[in-house]
Amino acid sequence: MIQSGILPSEILLVTFTRRAAREMIQRSQVLVREDLSGMLAGTFHHVCNVLLRRYGVHVDLQPNFTILDQDDSVSLLKISRREYLNRNFSKKKQPKLPAPKALTTLYAYMGNVLVSLREALLEHHPRFVPSLDHIEAIYQDYIRRKVSLNALDYDDLQVHALRLLVENPLIARKISDQFKWVLVDEFQDTSLIQAQLAEKWADVHKNLMVVGDDAQSIYSFRGARYQNILEFSGHPDCRVFKIQNNYRSTPQIVAFINANIPNNVFHKELRAVKGAGPKPVIATTADRDQQAQFVVRRIRKLLAAGVSPQEIGVLYRSHSHSLELQIELTRKEIPFEIYSGVKFTESAHVKDTLSFLRLLSNPRDQIAWDRALMLFEGIGRVTAEQISGRILQAIEENRDPFEALHRLIAERQADGFEQFKLLIQKLRSEETPGGMIQIILKEFYTDYLETHFANYRERRRDLERLSEIAARYKTMLQFLTDILLAEQIEIEKEVQKESEKVVLTTVHQAKGLEWDVVFVLSVNPNEFPSRWAVLEGNTDEEQRVFYVAITRPRRELMICRQLCTVPAFDDDSVFGSDGFDFLADVPEDLVEFRNIEEQE
Repeated sequence: MIQSGILPSEILLVTFTRRAAREMIQRSQVLVREDLSGMLAGTFHHVCNVLLRRYGVHVDLQPNFTILDQDDSVSLLKISRREYLNRNFSKKKQPKLPAPKALTTLYAYMGNVLVSLREALLEHHPRFVPSLDHIEAIYQDYIRRKVSLNALDYDDLQVHALRLLVENPLIARKISDQFKWVLVDEFQDTSLIQAQLAEKWADVHKNLMVVGDDAQSIYSFRGARYQNILEFSGHPDCRVFKIQNNYRSTPQIVAFINANIPNNVFHKELRAVKGAGPKPVIATTADRDQQAQFVVRRIRKLLAAGVSPQEIGVLYRSHSHSLELQIELTRKEIPFEIYSGVKFTESAHVKDTLSFLRLLSNPRDQIAWDRALMLFEGIGRVTAEQISGRILQAIEENRDPFEALHRLIAERQADGFEQFKLLIQKLRSEETPGGMIQIILKEFYTDYLETHFANYRERRRDLERLSEIAARYKTMLQFLTDILLAEQIEIEKEVQKESEKVVLTTVHQAKGLEWDVVFVLSVNPNEFPSRWAVLEGNTDEEQRVFYVAITRPRRELMICRQLCTVPAFDDDSVFGSDGFDFLADVPEDLVEFRNIEEQE
């Protein structure tokens, strides 16, 4: 375009990271050898910010508006929520509502997919639909507070940018007339509002080019619509170019990929460019413990053969699927890093749950007491530290810490204290760590998850996995020792360079990355694909998640499955595997089957 005479200022480039935008501009500058600084390029949010600074007065925004980060948004929403409840309800009769952080996620989803609050609640927090009026009132108060501060949160940038274009046709035409070409990368990950913005920006010249792979659209939980790219192709003047050369993987892996193209996407037939390699392997193990042992043995052989640790990737549908592998890698002293978030034992919901077991196992563990206490309504940090301090004092005086707890709680009135006392009593009557985790979930923490986390279902699955692992242990001490072993050894070992570690990651975090060797864990019905996705009719998206997983390796692909899979703790129905097993109809000539149990 530049070489044909189009000015940089007449091109709008939209990508999903500013880093990608900078890379594209830098590469283009090398090719055309001229300054491209006049090109507006960046994320949707960045472009919206630039346009609102110029034209925001037309939607009642001052040019010097502040952008609130997530912490700022949560803090402001916390004020709106607290003041609304205190103004309308007594302390003891306040309704249960999502926590401020969960509310910010909910409100952001509304803006991204352009749905009502009721529809967003039905999708993400159906139990709170009866409280719709309260949540709506808090939302309106939150909006008023942002206006008074001349501030926008992150997702407001897109909402107000679309408002600007819809409510001000002359401004919309002026913006669109500037951009002779609008280029959008990763279009399969755009939300409904982003697709509408792109079309508005290109409204005058009708020159809109999007790039994307609909088979890799896996972020519907964030509001991404794979349908955007299909609907775009339906425009009368749209031309579709299929990029089908695969430069990453061997012909054997590409043949397997072609056999697993997801439903409801553009038909494509990938062509491999690289030389031949081994067939993909489907390895069947008895359970996840054996899967972990198999993967670690194979990794050790790869390392011994000269494969660099950073060229080995282990992928999974849910972070909880990696727990046994984390433990086994630590035992064998193989360094690893996790792209899918913090280590399992360091995630908030796991630390919350383990805090109860820790304080029961070691009543001197003041950190565990403080963390557990602060989970309950009406108990802040100062109060928690006062109680835990007096419990430790009781221990020093050779008094029973739990009797001391009961006396301390009897002195206090808030409901949270009584709830904490009753939970501790029930836990003390249970001897097994698995049983204790089930009590925590049933009596308290499931409700806490729904109230405080937008992704409460995934976090609950994590804790179900933790309970399943705990059920294998007879004593709480041995369970806690093993489960926290990885964390402790990591602290004690010398710091390793990132480039010297095997990578563990969810498929969602692996998108765009590649490794020489890739393991995909627990490809079992009800796990991968997710049983929640099956229940909600989202099997097409699960196929796309699997497609992303199997397109990551350059040379070797090893898919693991188990004979014994995880039961559905929170659902009495039994899922059949028909139609929901990715590996049921794999052409036998495309893969090598290995039964690890028989081989051993």
